Amino acid sequence: MGHPRRLLAEDEAWRVLAECDWGTLSCVLADGTPYATPVNAVLEQGTRHLYFHCQRHGIRSEALHADGRVCYTCAHDISLPKGRFTTWYESAQAFGHVTYVDDDAEKRRVLGLICERLLPGQLAGRPGVVDRYLPAVAIARIDVDRVSAKRNHDD
Repeated sequence: MGHPRRLLAEDEAWRVLAECDWGTLSCVLADGTPYATPVNAVLEQGTRHLYFHCQRHGIRSEALHADGRVCYTCAHDISLPKGRFTTWYESAQAFGHVTYVDDDAEKRRVLGLICERLLPGQLAGRPGVVDRYLPAVAIARIDVDRVSAKRNHDD
């Protein structure tokens, strides 16, 4: 992952994953073509699970059902320092396998986690939104096998 001085410890990788609002989920299509899409993945604290919502059918869904291996990459705290030829950032990668959440009570719980991460404290209307989207969305869980992270802040 580049310069060794930029590598972060594993606990810092989990922190970066928890702080990112969105990232890119990479998987492989049945014909071997790489496929990447942006997702809002939410790390469930105290676990090695990232969750995201997605369509029940489509290219990504077919790919993940055929081969659940994924890499999720995210970056945050990004800036371009004035007058410098560099980018400051923190980024993390999580490698693992996707499984789908089938239980409606669990899906409801995870949609609540996603809502709280993206709209913290906004409880008004949340149950209605969850009820409306519950039948329409799939909830995917990434069971993370390994993580890595790095930072460039010229430190």
